[in-house]
Amino acid sequence: MTALAEINAAVRRLTILRCLAEMPGAKANAAVLDITLDAMGCGAARAVIEADLAWLHNEGLARVEAVGPVNVAILTQAGLDTATGERRHEGVARPSLRP
Repeated sequence: MTALAEINAAVRRLTILRCLAEMPGAKANAAVLDITLDAMGCGAARAVIEADLAWLHNEGLARVEAVGPVNVAILTQAGLDTATGERRHEGVARPSLRP
């Protein structure tokens, strides 16, 4: 992965975590995240978002559960701590301190 691709992935993963933190129940399906990421300027192909969700699951930052044909991501406490900047996690961008 190139340096630019790594930066984009880290920012996209942070954005996913922050979106989950704002969703009711701290969960959302991949389709909702796809639309939300696109609106926030860091959209990617659905396969890339699904890969990010799998990565976040493997890292313990979110749980991903299959509900029929849909993957639902659920934020973990570690994911919330990463999203708010309380903790650092390699592969996830740090949130900006700017408003």
